[in-house]
Amino acid sequence: MSDNPLMTALHTWRHTGAPGGTIGYAGYLPGRDLLWSRQTPVADLPPTDWTPTAAVLRCLTDPTRLAALADLLAGRGPLPAEHVAPLEAAGLITRRHTGEHDIAPQAAVPLLTILAAATNIATDTRPAALR
Repeated sequence: MSDNPLMTALHTWRHTGAPGGTIGYAGYLPGRDLLWSRQTPVADLPPTDWTPTAAVLRCLTDPTRLAALADLLAGRGPLPAEHVAPLEAAGLITRRHTGEHDIAPQAAVPLLTILAAATNIATDTRPAALR
């Protein structure tokens, strides 16, 4: 068994998880004091209504918006005004004060997980058979 706690969780899920498989993610952000983990049975995907999922993913298709989110995650800002409404509607940011925003606490680790997974897919240079 691995010393990696995530691999330990995966081995546990193999034996005790949902019959169709389980997807999970976890993270800790010390500057925000956020500790987060979530697991979802594969059978629960896709959702019955894709609208909220599509709204989040649509917000992440704009490179300028991604850069603005990265700035917020790094504690830099402010957000360009044209990106505030869609990011708020998708639940990715919250308003601290007039003109000041932050990544929504419940969205921070999931957002980083999405970005890490997309970056892994985009930069994976292994042959398809090994992916």
